[in-house]
Amino acid sequence: MQSPDLASMLTQLRLSGKQVFLLTNSLFDYTQVVCTYLLGDDWQDYFDIVICGARKPGFLLDPYLPLFQVQPDGSLINVELGTADGPAKALAAGKVFQGGNWNHLHRMLRLPTGSQLLYVGDHMYSDILRSKRTLGWRTLLIVPELLDEVDQLEQSEDVRALTSSLRAQRAEIDSKMRVAQLQRLKLLQQDEPSEHQLIAVDAEHADLEEQQRELSRRLSDALEETHAGFHPQWGQLFKAGHQNSRWAQQVQDYACLYTSHATNLVYATGNTTFRALTDLMPHDRAVGASTADADAD
Repeated sequence: MQSPDLASMLTQLRLSGKQVFLLTNSLFDYTQVVCTYLLGDDWQDYFDIVICGARKPGFLLDPYLPLFQVQPDGSLINVELGTADGPAKALAAGKVFQGGNWNHLHRMLRLPTGSQLLYVGDHMYSDILRSKRTLGWRTLLIVPELLDEVDQLEQSEDVRALTSSLRAQRAEIDSKMRVAQLQRLKLLQQDEPSEHQLIAVDAEHADLEEQQRELSRRLSDALEETHAGFHPQWGQLFKAGHQNSRWAQQVQDYACLYTSHATNLVYATGNTTFRALTDLMPHDRAVGASTADADAD
């Protein structure tokens, strides 16, 4: 799909001093057609290096895959980058290549470490997972469904607020039920428990159970409404119930950044620094909550 921001984004990156490369499993003839459609006849001018037929994830794993240079007529010439001036000579002869492996890319980009490279891809396994785990590249995962996901989150804000409120109310009822059960246990441990008190405690517990069932029913309805709003069967892409889905966990583990479209980078300057949010364990949240309660008091 054509985007008016694509050319601007690539130009902005290069003007800020960044090297921009295209790494694709498609062969050159197909790449030529697609990129001409997206960027025009001079599409190669937007990139420092173009590598077609990369055979990912092999490109990211096998350091022995050979590199070829693509000639204007589509023929291939074997390229050796073993000498100190090998990369410069290869790039002087042309910027379009086929095959190869990550070693070749690092040498042509003059990268001392993979952490200086941001790789943008839309496939969790062949793009993101392998490049992050094997090479230590910085990764940006493209998730086209994210746009609809965020829209639905905004539309379902009232229902999700109700869900959160119902969960809090049910937790409060659970706490009261535990207190009632402890009261009954203490009464039964007495030599002569008061029957009147036992009846009162049992009645309170029964009332709490009824409130718990009603809250659970309302919570179930609210969750079903939220679930169906995203997808009638699968629900929210990044959630399984109120926990992160397996997909969301993979995104957190292997994608340094994620967004709906690569062209969203046009809104970031060349020297933008992205910082991760603080990871919280359950006990971190518990301490944070108790501190917030104390501050409120």
